[in-house]
Amino acid sequence: MVVPWAAPLVLCLPICIEAIEEMAINTTLILPKVWKRYADDSFYIIKRNTVDSFHNTLNSIDQHISFTIEEENDNQIAFLDALITHKDNSLIICAYRKPAHTDRYLDFFSHHDKRQTAQDQYSLDFISSGS
Repeated sequence: MVVPWAAPLVLCLPICIEAIEEMAINTTLILPKVWKRYADDSFYIIKRNTVDSFHNTLNSIDQHISFTIEEENDNQIAFLDALITHKDNSLIICAYRKPAHTDRYLDFFSHHDKRQTAQDQYSLDFISSGS
């Protein structure tokens, strides 16, 4: 079996990011209300006046890793494939498609592996059911 040289780095990155985020949370007085992460994407809910301070804390831990920040716009922010809307002290979560999304999918009868085309169908069923 051949393993690409970058594979150990890809496996290590989420672990390193988690460690940096935990260090930042444990060493700052600014505690997020919500902290969610998937691979190298993180979602925080913190007070508006503490965003810059917390961001600086994250970036001060390891000089080789730089965190970027995206704030909500019109009380909405996209995170992964979800659009999160902040309204009346609650969060509304719905499916999000990037503006470049084409709604084009693999034809089930194409010459692709059936596991792949079946997964596309499962994804469409999941989205249309509102789950």
